[in-house]
Amino acid sequence: MWKGEKRLWREPFIIHQLGAASVFALSGLVGVWAAFAPTSAWPRWGLLVAGLLLASGVAWSGRHIGRRALVIVSVACGLAVAAISVLSMLSQIVVPSLDLSADAVAEDLAMLIPVGLAGFVWAWMHRRKGLAVLMAFALSLGLVALGMGRSLGAGIGLVCGLGLGGWLYWRPGLSSHVLRRTGDGLIAAAGLCLLGGFLLLLVQDMSRLYDGIPLLDSRVQAWRTGIALVQDYPFTGSGLASTGMVASSYVLLVHVPFQSQVHSLYLQIAIEQGLFGLVAFLWMVAVAGVNLVTVDASSQSMRIFRAGAAAGLVALVFHGLVEADAYVTVLSPALFVPVGFAGAVVLASRRPAPRAGVQRLHVGRAITGFAALVLAGVFLALLPGIRSLAQSNLGAVAQSRAELAVYRWPDWPIQDEVRRAGAVDLEPAIAYYQAALGLEPRNVTANRRLGQIELSLGQYDAARTHLEAAYQVAPGQRATRQMLGEVYAVTGQTEQAVALLQTVDIDQNQLDIRVWWYEHIQAFTEAERLRAVLSRVQAD
Repeated sequence: MWKGEKRLWREPFIIHQLGAASVFALSGLVGVWAAFAPTSAWPRWGLLVAGLLLASGVAWSGRHIGRRALVIVSVACGLAVAAISVLSMLSQIVVPSLDLSADAVAEDLAMLIPVGLAGFVWAWMHRRKGLAVLMAFALSLGLVALGMGRSLGAGIGLVCGLGLGGWLYWRPGLSSHVLRRTGDGLIAAAGLCLLGGFLLLLVQDMSRLYDGIPLLDSRVQAWRTGIALVQDYPFTGSGLASTGMVASSYVLLVHVPFQSQVHSLYLQIAIEQGLFGLVAFLWMVAVAGVNLVTVDASSQSMRIFRAGAAAGLVALVFHGLVEADAYVTVLSPALFVPVGFAGAVVLASRRPAPRAGVQRLHVGRAITGFAALVLAGVFLALLPGIRSLAQSNLGAVAQSRAELAVYRWPDWPIQDEVRRAGAVDLEPAIAYYQAALGLEPRNVTANRRLGQIELSLGQYDAARTHLEAAYQVAPGQRATRQMLGEVYAVTGQTEQAVALLQTVDIDQNQLDIRVWWYEHIQAFTEAERLRAVLSRVQAD
């Protein structure tokens, strides 16, 4: 047994998945450290680790129990679909206090239904009528709840997943090589188009295409808020369960939480756990997906479970483009079930373990690859630009932890009051920002954050210098445009202020709040100038 276990640890699939899961968990711990409210961050980290352990247990069962484990997990997922559906219906109709997010429920159902469907198909083909009826009832509840949630993203993800799963099931039986290749190419092209469209909306202003579509417009605005936060906290993340106040204070410039998540699983992970957490999560999903292709599909049962696993992964991938509720709620452990089930299918298909000699070869490659990554990381860490980003990241963490740990509305009417009253020590954050600018004077985060602090303190000339530097490098950031326009307004540069603030969304009355702020600190001249600019902006 011990010898077999030693061989097991040398399997490349397990090495990759355990490595990625470890990095993901560690990035979550860093997210707890970065959070301004650790008491809220720890439960979130616990749920994520519970999900990783659940996925590991499911995958491990495939190795040690084999195909029976796949049946058991599929049935369990079907029953979970029924349980989540009933709770969702109760929260909408009978017990609103349950307060389950409809989008989180939809995302979980879209991922679990394909796995449960595999169990139903297996039971039907093996004439387990009682089990088939039970699974059919459970899955029917799931489809009803999914329809009640009216989640377009979940529906698209589920359809894409079932389509790919069906193709994987039928593909081995196709005798035409050309037909198989054509189908593979069409699926790859469709996937690339969906992913490419998402990336295009992130990096380009395509507002003319979705103008008049409120849902898409709100999603794109949320994604751009997320990108701004990732740029501020690329290595550590802003902290688990911190998105609401961090986004409001440093991007949207409002005084209360406005959006607790940015409607994209990938951006949300990068915001709260940094880019390392995102890469680790994507690596887990990618390794599971790639290894599913190598599963021995000679038996009908393995084709069924491989199709269910692939469908669940695809639903996770595509719904994750437009929603992140499953990551930010108590349902987050279910996020890892498709990865765990894919692992179970892969490991169940590889019993008994491959020969030790082949495994040693893979271990050597893994060590070489890991050493290459370490060397690449050391090289990047020596670059001034990367070191500057690290310094500004630490400054952003220091600032948000200092300010948001103290700030509570309505005890403090606005975040500027905390800075102006000297209630927090911002010297460590300022030192990090200055160090970042010493390495790279064009560092956007350092310039914008320093400008924000200086604007709060009434140091308008210094604020203009830093904000203009940030605007020159990244003119698309809304926070920079709003604060620079405000500086122009209060210093009498009316035309520049109007031209800049006309490009900023002020749907949350951000400029009205700023007029109130200047009246509150008895800066009546600045208040009158900003009010005049606001009148012209609203008139246009």
